[in-house]
Amino acid sequence: MKPFLLSVAFGLLALAPSLPLRADGIPDALARFSVFDSVQSIDADTVLGTTGTDFNFNKGLGVQTCYWLPFPPKEAATYVRDWNPSGHPELEIFVHKKTVPPFGAAGQEDHYLSLTLDPKVSAQKKFFDQSRNAVAAADSGDLNLSKAEAEALAKDPDPAHGWRQILSARALDLFTTRPYETAGGKTISPSLELRGILTDDPKVRQELAPVLRATGLFGNGGKGNAESLASNWEFLVADHHAIVTLGATVVIPAPTPSQPDRWQLCEADYYSSGEYDVSATLCEFWPYTVGGKAGSLVWEDDLLAASSVSESKGIEKMAFAALFLKEVKASIAFMKADAAAGK
Repeated sequence: MKPFLLSVAFGLLALAPSLPLRADGIPDALARFSVFDSVQSIDADTVLGTTGTDFNFNKGLGVQTCYWLPFPPKEAATYVRDWNPSGHPELEIFVHKKTVPPFGAAGQEDHYLSLTLDPKVSAQKKFFDQSRNAVAAADSGDLNLSKAEAEALAKDPDPAHGWRQILSARALDLFTTRPYETAGGKTISPSLELRGILTDDPKVRQELAPVLRATGLFGNGGKGNAESLASNWEFLVADHHAIVTLGATVVIPAPTPSQPDRWQLCEADYYSSGEYDVSATLCEFWPYTVGGKAGSLVWEDDLLAASSVSESKGIEKMAFAALFLKEVKASIAFMKADAAAGK
């Protein structure tokens, strides 16, 4: 984030109900759809977090967080969408870029010029070597490439240039309805993976129904609402190795009679390389005052689909979730610090 059952599935989602506020100003819904039943400990610096609920989707993993940002809901949602994490080396994100128009267009390779590969950087060396030997890497499943893509990448004297061409081409039909078959025989269907993680929790699905319907990512060729959709790509480190991702984010108002300034966000990302398949982030924003300062309470649900998750059991899966939560909270802490500093 596809055969798109998602367009049907999301079409059946019910509208989130109008919900009253509790005495402390938090929607009653927070306790009903999230794992948090109280946010009394929230202050300007706090990031509440939990590994969330068990998934029925065996490749899925999720963590939930709750925190405060010093902006009203609309600006807070836009800030989360537009925040660039690459300014923090600790997060190991080499490049984070928006693409315009969404999902690419003819001749859009220029949007990927900042993607370079340096085999002297330890996290990039494996990715560089795999790209040099792309046919073998794709056959083994290390790269999510078709046979034609792998052959073209292997022949390119500059692997970074080869990847820029692949990203540009993939962005044109990233969220189309057909599944994607790699050279190694692995079938990847980003839509089905996203359906698995985004609809696994019925309470969250109902609460976030407005933004899920608004994305258009699960039908309509991935075009969505042009006014609310922003696409992006990243070159980052995941599981100790460099990977590239393509994604899109939708931010919309989702008012109800009792919550006229509620906003929602949905981000979906497809991993063009590496062990992960897709990831998604869902957020809801409400007006909330902390220490006399007006701002927004943010609930966030970070979701991941990966084969390694389905292969892990018991303590191993718990450790995986704990590490995922640690990474999410670290990223949020950097974002909050940038927001406080006016960056």
